[in-house]
Formats: sequence, C-alpha cells, structure tokens
Amino acid sequence: MLSPWEWHVDVDQYIVPYLFSPPRAFSRDRLLQLLGAQARPRRPIGNVACIFWAFVGTVSSLSVISVVGRHVSTFQAAGTPLTIGSFGAAAVLEFYTIESPLSQPRNAILGQLISSVIGVAVNKGFARLPGSSYNDLRWLAGALSCAGSTMATALTGTVHPPGGATALLAVTDPKVAEIGWALVPMVLLNCGVMLAVALLVNNIQREFPTYWWTPADVGSFWARKRPGHGGEEADLAVGTCGEKGPGQGGSDFNNSSGATVVGSTSYYDVSCSLMLTRDGISVPPHLDLLPEEKDWLESLCRRL
Repeated sequence: MLSPWEWHVDVDQYIVPYLFSPPRAFSRDRLLQLLGAQARPRRPIGNVACIFWAFVGTVSSLSVISVVGRHVSTFQAAGTPLTIGSFGAAAVLEFYTIESPLSQPRNAILGQLISSVIGVAVNKGFARLPGSSYNDLRWLAGALSCAGSTMATALTGTVHPPGGATALLAVTDPKVAEIGWALVPMVLLNCGVMLAVALLVNNIQREFPTYWWTPADVGSFWARKRPGHGGEEADLAVGTCGEKGPGQGGSDFNNSSGATVVGSTSYYDVSCSLMLTRDGISVPPHLDLLPEEKDWLESLCRRL
C-alpha cells in the first residue's frame, strides 16, 4: 500500500478521454489551408523578435483591458480597478514565454479563476471575525489564500504563478479586497481579453498556443464511438487502450487483410492512429492534413 507521500493525483485521466478536439482556428497553417494557399514552415526568429512581440503584446493587452474596464458599468459601480498587478506577471508569460505550460490557455484562465475564487472566499471568511481581528490577521489570511490557490491549481493541473498573486491581492490589498466577488468576473474578463490579444500577436511570427488543454491526445472515448474506429477490427489492429493488443509485446499476427504485422512493445490508442487501407484513409479527429499530404497518403492506399 502506498504511503500518503507516494500518492499522485491526475485529474486529466478522468477528463481528457471525454474532451472534444480543441479548436485550431488560430493555426496559421490551418488558415492558409482554408484559403487554398500552401502552408510553409515558419522561419526561425531570434530573441530580439521575441522581445519585440512581447513588448507589443504586453502594451496592447493591458491597454485593451483598461479600455474595456472603463466601459463596463457594473465594474464602475462596484469600484472595481481596471486591472490588478498579477496581470503584469501574466503578460510576461503569455507574450514572452509562450511555449511554457504555465502560459497555455488552460492554465492562464482556470489558474486565475480558481485563485480569485479562493482569494475572495478566504477574505470573506476572515472578514467575519469580530472587532479588529480581521486587520490583525490579514497577513495570515493572505498566506492561506496563496497557499490554498497553489494547492488547488496544482491538483487540477492549472498552475499559473500570477494566480497566486491574484489570491494574495484579494486579501492583502484593501482596494481589491473591498470589491469582493466582483473580482471573479473582472479576472475572467481580463483573462479573456489577454488571451484574445495573445492569439493575434503570438501567431504573427510564432505559434500559440502550444495546446489548449493538454499536449496529450484528447477525446479517445468519442473516437471509439465513431464508425471505423471501434469494434473487433480496430481492436485487432491496435489493441485496447492501455492493454497489450494482438501482436504487441514482441509477437507477430495476421490482420484481416492477410498482411503480417510485426509486434511492438508500445501502447497506443486508436484515436491517435492514422490507418491506411485499400478503401481509404482513417485520420484521427485532431489531425488536419494538408492537400499534398492527403494526396500522398491516397497514393499509398492505391498501392496496397
């Protein structure tokens, strides 16, 4: 039996199989494909270009956040600040270190959301203390808020360092603490605006996001439900997810077409397999093929 120090919590194993394929509307290659143009590999850029686009993105996002905040009457009535300091740190992540897992949309949005909720909840709880106890213990409330935010985001796989600052400011900064639950929608709005700017600026010479939810393949549950991706034929070809299928583990087997398939020690799922048969191509839902790639694969199918 594992000791508590050996426990490992991974919520993705329960969520990822049921997620649909993430949108790829902001992929430059995908956009060129839709326009009928041929996608070309991106030219590598130096750190000077990265610094320039980080400057442009930071100025643009924080400016847009401030302008949008001025026109939200609900925030104005509640005395909500246009932005809080933690979004300065978020801008560094989302416009310079764009390949970092901490900068991806899942972490950038959910990390801030969870942290703001925890920060406000802790602040509200300590505010119920009698007399001057609240002000005397504000330091403890801030520490608990930041620690609780770290714990919650770590367990949910949404760690975003600026979120810890958001949770801390929700307690220790009197102006932020006064707005109460209005902080949560304000944080969501700021996250949405910053992500929208990042999707535009970061895709001019770079590529963002690296992934939306996880770098692993998603939607294996739904992929098995699709015609041609389940049943005995699929199990024969690729085995069952997480188990050794026929031909795996080093032995060979004959598939339904009579061809001999050499065994492999790898474990893989039908949702992340590209299959070629005489009848055509079976492509995973998350994979978009360029026209020339599809033509080449079809030429291989005709040779089977």
